[in-house]
Amino acid sequence: MFDQRSKSPERSVDRPQLSQLTSPTDAALISPVKFAHDPVPKTPLYLDAKDAPFPRESFDSMHPLLKHGIKLYPRKARLPFRCSFNAANESRFWKQGLESSMELLKLLSEDQSANDVVVSGGVTMAGLARRELRPEVEHRFCKVSSYMFPYADEERTKLLAASMVIMFLWDGMTLLLLMVAAHSDVHYQTKQKRRQTIL
Repeated sequence: MFDQRSKSPERSVDRPQLSQLTSPTDAALISPVKFAHDPVPKTPLYLDAKDAPFPRESFDSMHPLLKHGIKLYPRKARLPFRCSFNAANESRFWKQGLESSMELLKLLSEDQSANDVVVSGGVTMAGLARRELRPEVEHRFCKVSSYMFPYADEERTKLLAASMVIMFLWDGMTLLLLMVAAHSDVHYQTKQKRRQTIL
């Protein structure tokens, strides 16, 4: 099933050809595509991207980590893709990353102490985790890390996926406050150590 959510009356959208998204050898390895969102349905001419191969000089094509990525061709599959590069990449370990994300969400949703952590608007960390566990969780932010870090190995993919859960559950302001608090604590401890040295 495929749901094309961004249909514009001023622009005819071709039916996606998902069989063209990757090579036949990798077709069984990629994560299912169920939704597509076009952030710019009325495309200005300057955003009408043309295929440009990724500069070969910028990376080592024989690097061993490249084997962890699967090459995707969204434009060939007629999916919205506002990028000049001709391809994107996905991690071969997207399933393991997804399982890591869902495991952390379940742990947070059941953790009693997470009910005491108010994230924003009176909603607790546990409440947010429960909300994110609603149906089709696999089609939301839980797979972000497999696209952002396609060349990570299995363990790193799982760690990155768990990190993304924390980043998405905690809003930016809360993260900023935590970072400031951590920095202030380190600064305070440094000052205390200096003071002890002087005394």
